[in-house]
Amino acid sequence: MIIRKLKEEEIPLLYEIEIKTFKKSAWSQESFKYEYHNKHSYQFVVEYKNNIIGYAIIWIFEDESHLVNFAIKKEFRKKGFGEKLLKFVIDFSIKKGVNYIYLEVREKNIPAVSLYKKFNFIIVHKRKKYYNNNEDALIMVKKLKDKE
Repeated sequence: MIIRKLKEEEIPLLYEIEIKTFKKSAWSQESFKYEYHNKHSYQFVVEYKNNIIGYAIIWIFEDESHLVNFAIKKEFRKKGFGEKLLKFVIDFSIKKGVNYIYLEVREKNIPAVSLYKKFNFIIVHKRKKYYNNNEDALIMVKKLKDKE
């Protein structure tokens, strides 16, 4: 397994995972292209046996990191790939001088909420009807280091 930066020509592969994972609320290919060229955005892929099986996209602004998109192909879930990718994102954020990392997650996405809690993210807020199907989002935050 390798975690590395996304190559632009791999965007269609991410989009395939996105559609299967998020269905009606999926990002467009144009959104992925925008992120690829956004100076605040970092995109990482999980490669396993020469196939991309997951990805994470984060934004970094000053001392905050925002995990804006995270997915692992269904057949590779609950095998440790998501944990390794999340740990990579956290470590990368620390190296960039980030104090906090935060994210939004569907309240009903119990496996994802459990993964984030395992890494000591805490729920700080609930956004009512955040998603396009009126589902609520949990705002979760992890403190990476104390401000100096």
